[in-house]
Amino acid sequence: MNRLLIFAFLTVFITTTFGCRSVDYKKYSKEYQQYHFDKNYRPLTGKIDIDGYWYTTDTIIRYYPKAFILYSDGTFFRLFFLEKPEQYLGRSFDNLSDSIQYPDAYSQKVLIAGGIYGVSGDTLSVEAYTNELLDKPWMYYRWVFEIIDKNTLRLFEQQYEWELKTVAKRMNILYHFVPSEGLPSPFEVMIKKEKWMWSSEEEWMDYRDSLKLYEKQRLHRPGIVIRGVEYYQ
Repeated sequence: MNRLLIFAFLTVFITTTFGCRSVDYKKYSKEYQQYHFDKNYRPLTGKIDIDGYWYTTDTIIRYYPKAFILYSDGTFFRLFFLEKPEQYLGRSFDNLSDSIQYPDAYSQKVLIAGGIYGVSGDTLSVEAYTNELLDKPWMYYRWVFEIIDKNTLRLFEQQYEWELKTVAKRMNILYHFVPSEGLPSPFEVMIKKEKWMWSSEEEWMDYRDSLKLYEKQRLHRPGIVIRGVEYYQ
């Protein structure tokens, strides 16, 4: 009897503590997107530098990026280094691709899928996605930055979905730009495979064709080292 009671208690505890999370997040589709990829989409128009990566030395927190790349086509690539980030942040690289982990093999349980960004005036907004267990709906994050100058951004707001509501948090985190070469390809951002990230089915199909060609021609990538999520962000 005692075993049955303990089993029942654990079942209720796990279901209420963890199980509800699988239905708390919206399953994202095109109508939730403010921005969409398009072969002619070029949001920056020279407002900031892009031939390198952005980083912050602020105290690490799981839900905002420690480092990232912004590509000219609107792609947002969240960076995870092969070693502790403090060994890399602020350094200029001759081949950045050799020092990072790639989203498709970053973890067996957490998929860091990247996102898209847009610019309005001196504000840069990122719509980014993760998937906690790979078979669950996408989790959505929105980071809003002030463009201070071509080499400095200030993250002042973070938004995310929780229990079907949008939660907004005020922040004040500076990011700095470091010129680097050998950047990973924007084709490595997995969220771009989703049809709803594109302005039309035709644009999405064209991208899929280009992606297949890239994957055939892709050079060998550095070995993937699986790390703990909180520690190496």
